[in-house]
Amino acid sequence: MLKKRILVFTIFLSLLIGLSSCSASLSNSDDDLTDDDLTDDDGTVEGFLVDFVLDEHTTVTVYDTQDYANGVVATSAYAKDSDTGEILTDGEGQVNFVVSVDDGYEIDTIIATPSDNYNNLKDPVELELASTYRLTKIEGDVTVTITTKEEGSESVITEFVGTFILDEHVTVTVYATQDYTNGEVTTTASAKDSDTGELLVDGDGQINFVVTVDEGYEIDTIVVAPEDFYKNLKDPVELELANAYRITKVAGDLTITITTKEAN
Repeated sequence: MLKKRILVFTIFLSLLIGLSSCSASLSNSDDDLTDDDLTDDDGTVEGFLVDFVLDEHTTVTVYDTQDYANGVVATSAYAKDSDTGEILTDGEGQVNFVVSVDDGYEIDTIIATPSDNYNNLKDPVELELASTYRLTKIEGDVTVTITTKEEGSESVITEFVGTFILDEHVTVTVYATQDYTNGEVTTTASAKDSDTGELLVDGDGQINFVVTVDEGYEIDTIVVAPEDFYKNLKDPVELELANAYRITKVAGDLTITITTKEAN
């Protein structure tokens, strides 16, 4: 009789252990991912990271979703699904954040680089929410640099300048807008609004120019650096305009090096 009771108890205990293991397995399914499931072996998260570079008068509150609830003051955030807050690496993730500045100060510039790693930086006007921003369609790591200035004072950053480095067979004509009228032969250009020609330091300015080379020569290379400070260098084929170029979404000072070679 005692042996039978021991046997029954052993079977019962085995069933409990089996059920417990099954429950643990189910709770760890793909439908209930934890932060540990999104990390590499070294503990780092698999995702696109947005780092905020702030001055001493600024704080950023980050929100997991675009309903802007339950925010956390932070200096970095991962691109996430706009509704669920799940970390995304498919290029559809976004970072939603609110910028707060000290009394007596106001935002001067907010610039996200490199521009190739996201689609848009939506501002309070677009979102109809005070001090609120959204970085959309993130497909790589991004740095968001925020500067402030005293209320009513002049901007700390007044312009982004492109400096042309040319060989002896090249001249460059720079245009204030993308209609390519009233150009000026020069070796420097400022990023400007494509329609009005107004100086821009919000990361949306562009530099429009035409390259002229001496007879018997042709363009060899055009190199724009650093790559993080602009989005595209559009060429004459894209612009459908002979010898014309456009550098888009300029987010810092650039160097444009142009070299020539003898024509074939």
